[in-house]
Amino acid sequence: MMLPLITAHSGCEGTDPNSRDHLEAAIDSGADVVEVDVRSAADGICVLSHDETIACDDGKNPAIRQSAANDLVRRAPGLLRLSEVLAWAEARGVSLNLDLKEDAAVPSFFASRGKGRVGPGIVFSGCGPETARLVKSFDDAARIVLEAGQLPVGGSEKSYREAASKICDLAVDLGCCGLNVDRAVCSPSLFAIAATRFLPVYVYTVDEEAELGVFAAAGAFSITTHRVGAARRILESCRPVSPGAPMRYTFTIGKMTSQ
Repeated sequence: MMLPLITAHSGCEGTDPNSRDHLEAAIDSGADVVEVDVRSAADGICVLSHDETIACDDGKNPAIRQSAANDLVRRAPGLLRLSEVLAWAEARGVSLNLDLKEDAAVPSFFASRGKGRVGPGIVFSGCGPETARLVKSFDDAARIVLEAGQLPVGGSEKSYREAASKICDLAVDLGCCGLNVDRAVCSPSLFAIAATRFLPVYVYTVDEEAELGVFAAAGAFSITTHRVGAARRILESCRPVSPGAPMRYTFTIGKMTSQ
């Protein structure tokens, strides 16, 4: 059984989110994919930030959308331009998960690339249906994982399966390469339904050691975690002891157990 990819959540291994330390710690700890948060500054240059504002050395917190990137970098020296990270990833042969925090980042990203298509080592997350359509309008071959946040929890199995079928069908119709699913709303039904659409499931954010093997056994294509080193160690230990032997894990929504 193939182990899932390990995606390093921004700020992995106790580093500052979206920092150079995060990038290096992700690779040093064994991540397959590195996640960063992307926003657009006022001049159309993409920078890395989870929040709408940035803490500057002068004690102020300007809105990124209302400030020029060069001014922000000058006032907050740790702020990275996306172009720097793309160059770093290309030089290191690293795959990136670009988590879009606003739709404004989409045209800014593609404007910076000219007519070039998105490289094979980039996947977009943070995309509901409209954002996915926007990305595809610039590059119909772009790889997008559709957010599946609308899956119900606490209702009947029938309502969950109906909702899972709808979001899987929508992802296929939009040309997405997978689903991005909060660990709290995952269930065996989702994995089974997604498999019938040949749709990989990306699970986030899994930091509990006991859950890492559970989602690997369930068939997750990628697991996003802050604890990259622990995830690498645990997932490697989950390999079946013999070809064809099952991983001994079970799970239900909101309750993870190992056998």
